[in-house]
This record gives sequence, C-alpha cells and structure tokens, in this order.
Amino acid sequence: MRKAAFDAEDLIRQLKGILSQMIQRFEGLIALSEREREAIRQREPEKVEAASAEIAGVLKEIGRINSERQRLTLGLADGLGLPKKELDLLKVDAATGGRYGLKELRTKLQDAISRADQANKENKAILNGVLMATESVIKALKDGTRDSSIAYDRLGQRQASSGYNLFSKQL
Repeated sequence: MRKAAFDAEDLIRQLKGILSQMIQRFEGLIALSEREREAIRQREPEKVEAASAEIAGVLKEIGRINSERQRLTLGLADGLGLPKKELDLLKVDAATGGRYGLKELRTKLQDAISRADQANKENKAILNGVLMATESVIKALKDGTRDSSIAYDRLGQRQASSGYNLFSKQL
C-alpha cells in the first residue's frame, strides 16, 4: 500500500512539472501572438509568416505536452482509485486533499489558455481588417469608381463619367 502512495506522489510531481511547462508554453504563445500582431499592423508579411511558423511549433509542442499530461492524469486515477471517466485536475486535487496545489496550477493554466485564445482572436480580427482593406484597394484600383462623378481625361478635359478607371489605359 505504501508503494502506491509513493507512485502517486511521483506522478503528481511529474504532473505538476508538466502543468508548469504548459503554462510556460502558453505564456510564450501570448508573447508570439503579440509579435505577430505588431507585424500584421506594420504590414510586414515576412515577420507575420515567421511568427506564425513559431506559433505552429509551440502549438505542436503544447499538444505533445498535453498528451503527457493526460497519460499522467490517467496514471493518477489508477494510483488514487479514481474513476477515469470525467477525471480532471479538480478531482485529483480533491482526492489528494488539495495539498499539492493542483487546483492553483489548473487556474493558472486556464488563465494562460484564455489569454492566448484572446490574443489569437484579436490577431484574427486585425488580419481580417487588413485583408478587407487590401481587397477594397485592389477592387478600387481594378474597377475604378462606379458612381457618377466628374473626372478629367489625359488631356485635362473635364468629363462626367459613370465609371472611369483610376489609371488611364493609354500610356
């Protein structure tokens, strides 16, 4: 019986390390998202692509770490005699009397995940705004204005137009 308690403590120690790693990765993801946001605002596509590639790498690493977290949590369920169905850190924390600080780590992780998600949503909104503005400029350059307006031809003669191009097709 003493061995099972020792194994559970070792698994909890490992789990705490994994949770700390996840928190660090999500904090790093937030910093990368801020860098990506600045590159989007500055209209620097190379920096946006570089930040996006780094973000993808961090997300892949988070996925790997999360798999390890799940493995350890299931091992704890066995060690503590908890049902595996609907197992979470709060249940493990409660089963251990809250003496390992899992609840606090869970709260920190949830906060980091929430902030990373918010940063991603902000970047997506900014990127969509830039995309819409770019598409509007391209459309204006391609189609010209479509409302009736006064324009000047290449000889400086004033003319009413219901649809002229911004650029002369004759050079």
